[in-house]
Amino acid sequence: MVNTMDFRTKSLLLETEHVGAQEFWPVALDIGYSSVKGFSPNMLCAFPSYAKNLGKNPTLYGEQDKNEILYRDGETGEIWRVGRSAQKMVGDRDTSDSQMELFGRDRYFSQMFKILIRTGLALCTMDNPSGAYNKKPILVQTGLPPAYLEEDRNDMVNAIAGRHRFAIKTGSQKHYVNLELEVLAKNVDVMSQPEGTLMSIVTDDQAGSIAGAKRYFHSNVMILDAGFGTLDPFDIRNRTIHSRETFSEFGMREVLSRTSRKIKERIGFNIRPTALQNSLETGTVTVKKRNGIQVSSREEGFADLLEEASREVCREAVEKLMNTYSGMFAYDYLILTGGTSAAWEPYIREYFKDMDRLSVVMGNENCPDTDVIFCNVRGYYMYLINSIRRRLRKQGGQ
Repeated sequence: MVNTMDFRTKSLLLETEHVGAQEFWPVALDIGYSSVKGFSPNMLCAFPSYAKNLGKNPTLYGEQDKNEILYRDGETGEIWRVGRSAQKMVGDRDTSDSQMELFGRDRYFSQMFKILIRTGLALCTMDNPSGAYNKKPILVQTGLPPAYLEEDRNDMVNAIAGRHRFAIKTGSQKHYVNLELEVLAKNVDVMSQPEGTLMSIVTDDQAGSIAGAKRYFHSNVMILDAGFGTLDPFDIRNRTIHSRETFSEFGMREVLSRTSRKIKERIGFNIRPTALQNSLETGTVTVKKRNGIQVSSREEGFADLLEEASREVCREAVEKLMNTYSGMFAYDYLILTGGTSAAWEPYIREYFKDMDRLSVVMGNENCPDTDVIFCNVRGYYMYLINSIRRRLRKQGGQ
């Protein structure tokens, strides 16, 4: 049976030294529907894409949790919880959040999206033992699902660009750090999300080409990016991009939605998918009953329902992939990336086990110590470093 924690959106703040650029401060952001991932010269981070407004003067008791992130707006003074600590505030029947604000195409204009971007920028620019921000211009590389790239590119750039004035405090800090960061629109680039994994799988930790990288560029490759909100196939045939597809009906959001429905059917308990994130930590939901002043509660496990829902959605996703791409017979490599792909890896390997030509590869193959959720953002970053190097070589040649 599955471990429900494997399906929980991760919260990680890893102070890690990476290859950088003296003339700029490179930042890669992967602003997904489930989590924000960040990569910079001194940070590798991930936190759930969720925030809760606490007002201007909230009273907080006890010690800060290690996953606590507090954001204070520089204009309104309002304080927001960000990430996992914000998710823990969501009750079983909480309906305060708009599904369009959380998962819609127009989320670029919401206050929550701005806070997620600023928190990612803060974590990627604050000084820590692995390095200090050099106050040079900030360059940002990010990505979008393939089918949204052209239409949504300007909205994403405008959401990231500008002057950001705010303060941040994490679980390891006693006081807020005041920040004023400026990102120019010309310094923000957007690429296709699965292309980030392609860049990651062919580069080493110094942004150089790995031995054997040519096999991916000279083969027929399908990158399958299964995330929270979308399933994004990205295929390369004969060294050219053949198609860019995005399917919004598959992904972890659908897995959790089906799990919620199955819980309702079996035990009569209604829990929204956003609240189910907290229950993934224990693998149980608390069923509560009240009759006047008589109250009762019991814990009900749902790991089997989660596994059933995950298998169903994975099977439908693979069927869609095979129907769209002629049975996958033309491909040499199927590269899996994204948190949902990691959960589905055993099923997908089983489906394609009798395909002699097709090799199933995880997107973190050449950096196995890095969680597969970071494949896209690591690729964004390595691509950005090489873009900076090309820019400097060009300037040097003039």
